Formats: sequence, C-alpha cells, structure tokens
Amino acid sequence: ADPSCFAQPVTGDFAIFYNLVGNQVLNFQTAGGVLSITGGSGGNKNNASISNQGTGSGSGTQSITGFPSITLTGGASGGNNYQSTDGFYYLRNTASIFSPYGAQTIQANSLTLNGMSPGAAAATISNASVVGLSQNIAVTNAITLNSGTSANSNTAIYSLGNQSIAAGSLSLAAGSGTYAPALVQANGTQSLTIGSGGIQVLGGAGGANNTASINQNDPSGTQTIAVSGGDVSVLGGSGSDNSAQIYNTGSGIQSITSNGITLAAGTGFQNVAEISSSGAQNISANQILISAGASGTYNNASIFASGGDQQITLIGTAPMLKLTGGGTSASDFADGASIGQQSGSGAQTITINGGGTVQITGGNGSGSFSGSSGNGAGILNFGTGTQELNFVGGGSLALTGGTIGSGNAVWVQTGGSQQILGAPDITLTGGASGTGNWAQLMSGVNGGTQTITAAGLALTGGAGGTNNSAQIYSSGTQNISASNLTLTGGTDGTNNAPQIYTSGDQIISASGIITLIGGAGGTGNSTGITNGGAETISASNITLTGGTGGTNNMVGISSGGAETVSASSITLTGGTGGTNNSAQINNGSGGQSLTVGSGGIQIIGGAGGSNNGAGIQENDRSGTQTITVASGIALTGGAGGTSNWAQIGSGGTQTVSATGITLTGGSGGGGATTGNGASIVTSGNQRIDA
Repeated sequence: ADPSCFAQPVTGDFAIFYNLVGNQVLNFQTAGGVLSITGGSGGNKNNASISNQGTGSGSGTQSITGFPSITLTGGASGGNNYQSTDGFYYLRNTASIFSPYGAQTIQANSLTLNGMSPGAAAATISNASVVGLSQNIAVTNAITLNSGTSANSNTAIYSLGNQSIAAGSLSLAAGSGTYAPALVQANGTQSLTIGSGGIQVLGGAGGANNTASINQNDPSGTQTIAVSGGDVSVLGGSGSDNSAQIYNTGSGIQSITSNGITLAAGTGFQNVAEISSSGAQNISANQILISAGASGTYNNASIFASGGDQQITLIGTAPMLKLTGGGTSASDFADGASIGQQSGSGAQTITINGGGTVQITGGNGSGSFSGSSGNGAGILNFGTGTQELNFVGGGSLALTGGTIGSGNAVWVQTGGSQQILGAPDITLTGGASGTGNWAQLMSGVNGGTQTITAAGLALTGGAGGTNNSAQIYSSGTQNISASNLTLTGGTDGTNNAPQIYTSGDQIISASGIITLIGGAGGTGNSTGITNGGAETISASNITLTGGTGGTNNMVGISSGGAETVSASSITLTGGTGGTNNSAQINNGSGGQSLTVGSGGIQIIGGAGGSNNGAGIQENDRSGTQTITVASGIALTGGAGGTSNWAQIGSGGTQTVSATGITLTGGSGGGGATTGNGASIVTSGNQRIDA
C-alpha cells in the first residue's frame, strides 16, 4: 500500500533512480550516450523513473548532463488512474524524470516521450513525463511528445514554476483514446527557443479530450516563444474536443516570433486551433494562415488576446495574413476563423510590411445553429478600443463572403475607432450564394470613427442569394480616400447591395473616378453612398449608372444633412431595363452644393423599363441647391420605357450656373413612352445662368 494513495493496493514493481537528500546528478561523460526509461506491464505503479523527491532541508536539484539521447516510454499494460494527495498519478505504469521539489536541468541530444509502449494493450493506463519545480531544458535536436491510443496515455513536460526550453524542434501529438493530451506546461514564466525544425502542436486523431497544448498558467506570468528559421503549426484533430492550443492564462504578455504560423481547426466536434493570451499579445511572422475546420461543428481557429493590447506584425518578403471560414456541407456549422481583441478598452494593431496581403474568406458550410451557419471569418476588436490595419508599402486587403448557408460572412470590425492605412488595394465582395454572407468594414458598434486610405477601393454585391452585401459602415465620422472607388450591385439574387454609409458626417475623396453601378438583375441590388450627417464627396469624375435589369437596382449618393460634391465631370444614367433602377444625387436637409469642372454634367434617363430616371435632387423645402459648372449641362429624357426622366430639382431655392444647358425630351417607345422628360425644376425660387 502507498500512504499517498490512501492505501490503494499497489503492485509496485518499479525501477528507479531515487534521491531524497541533496542534489541528484546523472552525467554522461562521452558523446553518444543513451538514456532509456520504460514503464512496466500489468499491475500498477510499475513505473520507471529518475526521481528527485527530497523535501524541506533535504531538497536539492536534479541534473542530467552530457547530452544523451533520452527516450521515455509508458507501459504496455496495466496501471491505475487514481490521483494521489499531491495531485500526481503514482499508480500509472509511467516513465518519468521527476523533481517536483527541486530545480531541474536537462541537457540532451534528443528528448522523446511516448505515452505507451508499441503494441500496448488497449486499456493500458500509462504516461511519459518530465516534471520539475522549475525547468531548464536544452536539446540539440528534436523534442517529441507522442501520446498513446488508450485512455490517459498522455505525455507532458511540466514545470511547477518557471520553464526555459531550447531545442532544434518541438512536436506535440495528442493521443487518440480519451484524455491523452500532450502538454508543455509551466506555472511560471515560460520561454521556448526553437530552431529551424519549428513547432508542431497536433490535436488527437480520434477519441475525445485529446488536447495538445503549450501553456503558461501562472496568474501573472509571461510566455515567450521564438522560432528561428522555422514555422509554428497548431492543428486541431478529429473526434471530439481534440484541440491544439498555445495559450497564456497569466496577465503578463505573450510573445511569439516565427517565420510562419499556421492554425487549422480539425474535423468533428470542437477541435479548435488557438493561440491566445489572458494578457497582452505580440505576434510576429512572415505568414499567418488561419483556417476553420473543413467539416463538423464548432471547429474554430483563432488568435485572440483577452486582457490587453494585441499587436500582430507581418514581416519579410511577400508577407500574408489569411483567414478562411470552414464547412463544406449541410451538416457543418460554427466553423469560424478569427483574430480578436477581447479586452474592454484594449487596442488591436496589425502591421503588414513589404506590400503584404490580407485575405479573409467566408466558409461554405450550410448547417444551422440559431438560424445561422456561422462559418465566417474576420478581424474583430470586441471592446471600445481602437483597431488599426497599417499596410507599410501598400499591399492588398480582400474580403469575400462565403457561399451557400447563412451567416458565412467576413469582416474587419471594431466597437471603437478604426483605421486602415497605407493605401492598399481593398476589395469587398458579397457571397455568391446563400443568405447573409456579407463582407464588411465596420467601426463604432460602441461609438467611434473610421478612416480608410486605399489605392483602389471596390465593393461588389454577391452574384446570387440574399443579403450578400458589401459594406463600409461607421456609427461616427467616416473619412475615406482612394485613387478609384467602384461600387457594383449584385448580378442576381436579392439585396446584394454594396453600400458605404455612416450615422455621422462623411468625407469621401478619390483622385480618380467614383463609379456606382446598379445590379444587372435580381431585386434590391442597389448601390449607394449615404450618411446621416453632412457629406463631402470629391473626385476627378463621378459616374452613376442604374441597373440594366431587375427591380430596385438603383444607384445613389445621398445625405441626411448638407451635401457638397465636387468633380471634373458628373454622369448619371438611369437603368436600361427593369424597374426602379434610377441614378441620383440627393440630400434630405441642409442644402446641396455641386461644383463641376470642364467635363460638365450629363443626366440621361433610362433607355428602357420603367422609373429608371436620373437626376440631382435637393429635398429640403427650406434648403438651397447650388450647381456650378465650368462647362455645360445636358439633360436627356429616356429613349424608351416609362418614367425614365432626367431632372435637376430642388424643394427650396435653386441656383444653376453653366456655360450652356441642353434639355432633350425622351424618344422612342411610341404611345407607351410617358414621363421621359428632361427638366430643371424647383418648389421655391430659381436662378439659371448660362
């Protein structure tokens, strides 16, 4: 019987180097040494160990020196899973290097931990572990942890205090039984320095609760992982709850530096891939690839900080950040990919150097929970803090909504203020099918402003489905500048509308062309730039074209308050077919002012369909509209259809100035053509200078 196990029956056929007083040293004096530790078979506590267990005045350190190749292998059968009074499992048939009351130093050529012996019985209860009060482990080549296929056949490198590990590579593979994790764990400051072989963290290939993790558990501790010339791979398993994780539960900072970082969630149920910190987090890499599970449910892949600021930096040649939602079938849901900052006022900053790329793509699963598939992908600051994406040297940002299913959306979003800087090319594309598979840049859920500086900026509604929009939104002031700005409505489906809008004031400027094109088919695939406050829009040329088919595929620039528009030329063309596919510039209150250069203004009613007019309209009866053109204004009624008008109008006072004004009534369509006039009208005073 073992007193620490409350008189549990014990076989106890163990093999052990055992020390109770002072220091324990195992020194390999020549190169090429081998240290092999193998647990026994049958019974229980048939363990093999190098054990340093002196306590109090008898405690000392444990050292293994001389760089032998070390292998620890759990037993082939037997074992008891009873947990002793000090938290350890002495009755398993284990292989261990054990120093729970003294500092541990290990030098090795390689270090391999196998949770059970090859060909072991299915019910074997064994494990392989290295445990120290604190740890300093230096391994020339690989550290490998392979947990077993039976229950509890885990592997662990565990420090009760601080932990420092240096190795050529580090691989953790959880088992495929039940609760057969593979762990590198510290209850104090944790530091891992790994060479070109990199780090692999692999969730179990089957079974349940087979987690692979590198974790720091001290409430105030820090975690530092530096990989030189290699990559970090965190790959969820299959089965259930077979996750792969790197996490810091302390309030201190977590820092990870690597050539590349890959997080790929598994298949099955809740086989997540995660890098997280309860404190602040800094991550630096050339490429970061985050992919949700290809099938199953709740297989999320994520990087997040919940207790402080998060900084992610992409470095080197052709850097890339890629997030991909999951799922492929009707049984797949809640497989998301994300980067998040979850502290209330914490900031999130992502810096993309060297003209790098950020790609965010929604998933394709069509299963459902709470009415949504939820296989989305995005970058999100949950709190009121700021979020910044800074593209140093240009680059590109591409968001594409998912297909089929619902809620397979993509986003870059914050509850506070948001900046996208450095003039990348930005494209937002709604999903090609499904429902609510939108693409969105959004700030100010909890109040805040948004500033976007882009080279090209293109928003395209989904090619099919419903509510697959492309949106840029802020609840506060919004300032957008680009070389060219293009919004194109979806070609089919319903409400696949690209929109730029804000509840506050808005400034949009383009050194080139602003182009708005209504959807070619479907319903409600409109295109708009709108706001609730004052709006200022400037560009070299502004072109608005109503949809060529479908219904309510209109285009517009509108403001709830005062609106100021300036351009070298403005062209508004109503849709050539369908219904209510108009093209307009208008405002609700506060007056409207348009200043146009030598390209003049052309307003052309639609060539077919009905209510496909084109116009400039100020709707406030107490407001004023001033249109000043350095050249001519031409208004042409529709060439066919019904109510395809061309108009300049004001609810209040209106002043129009140009070198020449031409109004041409509609043509074609015979008696069926009505309301295709061309007019300049006002409900108040009007002055026209030409």
